[in-house]
Amino acid sequence: MTDPIAFNARYISTFTPDRLYRIYIAGSDLCFIQIGGQFSGSAWGMLFGNTPLTRDAQAFAAAADMADPRYLATAGKHNLLLSAGEIASSSLDMPPLLPQHGPCLARWRIKPCAGRQLTLQFEQLPDLIIAFERLPALLGPILAVNIAWDAARRKFIRRKTP
Repeated sequence: MTDPIAFNARYISTFTPDRLYRIYIAGSDLCFIQIGGQFSGSAWGMLFGNTPLTRDAQAFAAAADMADPRYLATAGKHNLLLSAGEIASSSLDMPPLLPQHGPCLARWRIKPCAGRQLTLQFEQLPDLIIAFERLPALLGPILAVNIAWDAARRKFIRRKTP
C-alpha cells in the first residue's frame, strides 16, 4: 500500500487505559489500529499516561502503513473498523481548558449508530491538520467542525458561528 491517508489520535477514557491509534482513511472506512497505549513505552508513560511516539510505536506505525488497514482493523482486540454510514454524529472540538490526559490540541468525538461514544484527542499538529483536511470530505454533514485554522497565530482556534 502506498501513501495511506493516516493520522494518530489517542482514545481517552476515565475508567480504562488510554489507547494510541493510527487511524487510516480507506475509501469510506475509518480503520483504527492500536499502536500504543497509556502504559506502553516507558516509566514516563506509566507515571503520566502519555508519551510521544515511542520507537516501538513508530516502527509499528511504519509497518502498518505497508499493510491493508481493513485487514489490520480486524486483527487486534482493540482495533476498530467504522464505515461512514455507521457514524450517527461526529465533531472536531477545542481541547478542554484543563486537559487531564496529557497534551491536547483538539478533540474528536464520534457517536456510532450502535455502541458508545468515542473521544479521541490530537497531540501532534501534523495529525490534527490531516484530520482537519480529510475528515469533512469523508463524513460530510455528519461531522461538525468547531475549530478553524488561524494562520496569523499558527494554531487552531474555536470556530466562530455565524
